[in-house]
Amino acid sequence: MKQLLIICILLCGYLSSIANNFGELCENIPNVNCISINQKMLKLASFPTEASNSNIDLDDVADKLENIEILNCEHKETIPVVKSTVKKYLSKEPRFERTMRMTDGEDTISMYMKELPDNRYEYILVLAESDEITVINLVGSLTPQQLGDCTNF
Repeated sequence: MKQLLIICILLCGYLSSIANNFGELCENIPNVNCISINQKMLKLASFPTEASNSNIDLDDVADKLENIEILNCEHKETIPVVKSTVKKYLSKEPRFERTMRMTDGEDTISMYMKELPDNRYEYILVLAESDEITVINLVGSLTPQQLGDCTNF
């Protein structure tokens, strides 16, 4: 009986971890386009030094990313579902910290981050317009400073 209980606990933990990936939460929502790029695919990409006008080594940045997910929805009836899913994901423990918010009329850009174990981070950028929402999720060892440096091309 004790072994059965342990197996059930492990199985529940495994099943709950399946939905920890943000893209998996949204990929079954109708009218949502999902792109997921894992670290193996990022390593296949080679970024020429001419691709950047700065001193940033884009190959180094790609090496520090484990996963990139981009979700987009342009269907007005589905946008509230995506927003609700994002809100629920952001409230998971440990919670995300909102690091930036910019509004322009009905359009909003928000950036969230949380620190993960082993000096890793998860970032979520939400671009919400009245007729479209785009969510970009980055996971890896890219520090907030390094991410900021990437925006200073």
